[in-house]
Amino acid sequence: PGRPHEPPSTRQLIVLLINVILANFLILTTFS
Repeated sequence: PGRPHEPPSTRQLIVLLINVILANFLILTTFS
């Protein structure tokens, strides 16, 4: 239990952005 706390990698940030964009796209398409 001595692992240093690493910051989020760019890949994780990209995946988060893609998830948010897909979620917004689905919401827009369902409410349009």
